[in-house]
Amino acid sequence: MVTPAGAGRSQAVRLLSLLLLGHLLAAVEVALLSPLSTRIAVAHPGGPAQLLATVTVPPGAPDDLGCAVWIADRHGRWWQRIAAHRLGPGRHELSVETDAAAPLRPEGHGQAWDAYAAHLAHSGGLLFWSARPGPRVRVENLRFVPRPTPDGAKTRLILSGSPERDVRCGTRWEARWRVEPAPADPWDPDEPAIRLEAVGPGGQRLAVAGFRDQPMRGWDRGDREEVVPWGTATMTTRLRATAPGSWALRVAATWRDGTRATAELPGLTAHGPPGDGIVRVDPGDPRFFSADGRWIWPLGPNLHSVWDVRGEERTNSRLTPDRGSLSYAAWFDRLAASGATTAEIWLSAWNLALEWRGDWAPWRGAGQYSDERAWQLDRVLSLAEARGIRINLVINNHGQASVHTDREWENNPANRAAGGWLDDPVRLFDDPRALDLQERQRRLLIARYGDSPAVLGWKLWSEVNLTEIGRQAGSREGDRGAARTLLRGWHERAAARFAALDPWRHPVTTHWAGNYMTPDREICALPGIGYICIDAYHGPDGPPLWSWLNRSTADPSERRTSGLAGLGKPVLVTEYGGNWDAAPEPLLEVAARIGGWVALVSGHGGGPMIWWHEWLDQRGLFGPYQALSRFLAGEDLRGPDRRCQVLLASAAGTRLWGRTWSGPGRMLGYVLDESWGRNGGEGGLLAQATCVLGENLRPGPINLTWWDADLGTIVAQGRIEHPGGRLEVPMPPFRRHLAFKAWRD
Repeated sequence: MVTPAGAGRSQAVRLLSLLLLGHLLAAVEVALLSPLSTRIAVAHPGGPAQLLATVTVPPGAPDDLGCAVWIADRHGRWWQRIAAHRLGPGRHELSVETDAAAPLRPEGHGQAWDAYAAHLAHSGGLLFWSARPGPRVRVENLRFVPRPTPDGAKTRLILSGSPERDVRCGTRWEARWRVEPAPADPWDPDEPAIRLEAVGPGGQRLAVAGFRDQPMRGWDRGDREEVVPWGTATMTTRLRATAPGSWALRVAATWRDGTRATAELPGLTAHGPPGDGIVRVDPGDPRFFSADGRWIWPLGPNLHSVWDVRGEERTNSRLTPDRGSLSYAAWFDRLAASGATTAEIWLSAWNLALEWRGDWAPWRGAGQYSDERAWQLDRVLSLAEARGIRINLVINNHGQASVHTDREWENNPANRAAGGWLDDPVRLFDDPRALDLQERQRRLLIARYGDSPAVLGWKLWSEVNLTEIGRQAGSREGDRGAARTLLRGWHERAAARFAALDPWRHPVTTHWAGNYMTPDREICALPGIGYICIDAYHGPDGPPLWSWLNRSTADPSERRTSGLAGLGKPVLVTEYGGNWDAAPEPLLEVAARIGGWVALVSGHGGGPMIWWHEWLDQRGLFGPYQALSRFLAGEDLRGPDRRCQVLLASAAGTRLWGRTWSGPGRMLGYVLDESWGRNGGEGGLLAQATCVLGENLRPGPINLTWWDADLGTIVAQGRIEHPGGRLEVPMPPFRRHLAFKAWRD
């Protein structure tokens, strides 16, 4: 604990605390344990309050007896102010205002005392100190009396600092604002609602909302990242100019009672190429993503959290030290160096959740968000953006609404047992208060992070069919129809709200456990669901991994398919790698090596995300990302005539699996030794394999390059003068798997 101001000592101070006796301490006599400090505590009502107390100092008391008022939140964050430098003998009536107009000083942190800090106050009282011991001091009627918020306060919107006047298109611009009166609940997006309007060249318009922004200090402690509030919170607005030229800016704050404050800003000048770099579903070929017209094929692992206990149990990997955003910085460095461009991250209670039960630090309960986690998520996305990594951001993980699978409902802040108001996690999907708070959170996510091109998309749920409502919707018992209707309606409304609120138009998705047969096709088909996320775990029995991945879209070898290609949306496998409990290491290595290639020729919207990221990292298996990124350099899979086709390939003594992604004039192909795919290991050398590029090709020259699928390097190339008709070509000797490109000039 920091030494109290005015105590005049440099040594550490231990505080003697009396029991918390409610909102009123009738009378108590305390001995001054000088040179230690003595603390007397009562409950704080939260909000503006006045401290009242009668303090009687007996004769013979030290002549340097000091007294301070202190207030702390439920996690022990502390503010104080000196009430008297010297309390002489006699009776003293203390009356100390503790509202924002009479601020307290932070101790051990830098968060300014304001209306929100007062709102979070949990306890407080008096602090006595002296250089020498003395007789007992009597304290009577110690209490905090709530004070009403003054009526008719002048509403103002005050620019804090000097925002940039000149920016490059697609880079972040910020303006910070002080709002008067300061809101007691700054997470309420309507009290006040901050809106920045920007008008650019040719009448382009952007409108973005403001959000609470508490400055923080973060540093590397070695074993963990330390994050502490430091400074005065503001309302911040973020913008990215999408076109070069002059932009006019105007901001307004609107309160629920209709009161309005406005401010004009100096103009903003943008330069450089137009665009914002944000990934969206491609308008020309909605099976894929693009950014500013450029084809994007996400490639990378599932970094759901820094560490994974199940990974340690199933793959013998070691737990990564949880050093917050510092750990992600190291992850992103390695991913970027390997050619990976994407990762999935969860806003889970053990990772980066903005909201969780209020008696767990650093959270504040339902509808109140962690400044620490908000800052860390900001930093994670900024680190990702700087390295060209895009994040599939998972807002809710299934355990938060489950009492069966990975259950966390017992600690959900909406649960009555954890201080909430619900007894059943199913009610998260239709309870008015729960829905209102979900709207509050999505407005924060969009306002604070929506301008970032590092956000690949908003993922509403991980494995939503494992929540309680998802289990009911998939059950053969009970009112399955009502559960499915409720779940579909919830998704329709949530996706529609993201579309209405997000000026950056990030796509929205949700996710199902199981495989391509599990998703609710009606939810998948909703206009607001931009892409589809599934698992592709597979056990030792049944179809092999490449079949699961190929069937997820459409297997051209089957006359009828139950794949997801018919929905015409990007399909992403965001969990895979053996079964849900992993697999023997040789088979996990096969999954890491072949997954991206199979997804590529199967028409997936991106590469599958292996779950066992610590195993991947600690075994040094980022190489497959490098191989694929090299192969895909300069490629573009889009086009209405492009599709997956069966590749007939053969080799003596083994069975080959082959597919191509083909369109007019260009073919990308992949061939896999099924024996190696089923068993792993080194694989045998295939010296005399052939494949058929087509049965009825028109005559003319065809260029052909063969690629090592493990290294992403060309191993052979040539030009074929094809006379027309069937074209069977020899393949260069290879082990395990091989890729190729064939095209006409």
